[in-house]
Amino acid sequence: MKLDLNAIALFNAVAEHGGFSAAARQLDMPVSTVSRKVAELEAALGVQLLVRSTRAVRLTELGQQYHERCARSLHLLEDASSELSESSGRISGRLRVTAPPTLHQFLIPVFGEFQALHRGVSIDVHLSPRRISAVRDNVDVLFRIGPIGDESLIARALIQYRNVVCASPLYLRAAGPLQHPQDLAQHRCLAWASRGKVMPWSFVGSVESHTITPPATLSGNDYAMLQAAAEAGQGVTELPPVVGGQSLFAGKLKRVLPTWQLPLRTMYLLYPAHLRPSPLVRRFRDHCVERLPSLAQAYLHLGDG
Repeated sequence: MKLDLNAIALFNAVAEHGGFSAAARQLDMPVSTVSRKVAELEAALGVQLLVRSTRAVRLTELGQQYHERCARSLHLLEDASSELSESSGRISGRLRVTAPPTLHQFLIPVFGEFQALHRGVSIDVHLSPRRISAVRDNVDVLFRIGPIGDESLIARALIQYRNVVCASPLYLRAAGPLQHPQDLAQHRCLAWASRGKVMPWSFVGSVESHTITPPATLSGNDYAMLQAAAEAGQGVTELPPVVGGQSLFAGKLKRVLPTWQLPLRTMYLLYPAHLRPSPLVRRFRDHCVERLPSLAQAYLHLGDG
């Protein structure tokens, strides 16, 4: 059976972007062309790959299986092209990256430096609080805050930091005393929550440890929102240093409970263990290991005692 590789690539784009219109915009092609080529592919295979409706497009079970295998094969083709470019001293191609929303401020300078060194590289970033699958979601590199617990991924530790408990000077002038973690029970707290469950704050002092579930008057899974609420004087929050760092330096937020530390967190770069990393992934990995600690240095010790 002779198959059209362009049609396979277009089907893969539809699966990745969730529809014909989104794929066509990404590829700068007419929607009618994308739809026709995918229909021709289905006819050649004798299998329905997509379920089409007026509102959405979704993969059939066979379509999902075919997409996963095609994505891997297209990756291998891109790797072959990258290796040829590397042999001539050039790195090019598209790098697919996913990270939690919190980390984008850490990563933007890294992306900029890397692309300045390698002009032929484009980076496609997907920010999501959920755990993304490298294979299912066709991702080259994942950034995560540990622990990892996934043997299908190779992990490289990049940086370590502690979140910072802080509030605005306006709130602290009006609020009661805050000398011990137990005092937080009498304060308005702005807390990270996952699926409605508020995450506990675990403090380590010089002679004792203390864990509380903050009495959250506002909770959510976006640190930028918690930062904005804290700056507006709505309560006490805990923030990754890269999120709250600029506000702490500018005096918009003030660290509280400075003799108490929150747990150390590790940021990892991950890539699939079952695939040999492409030259592009290897070069990007090495760049992150070398440069990220120094680019983030100003923020990393804000949560230390």
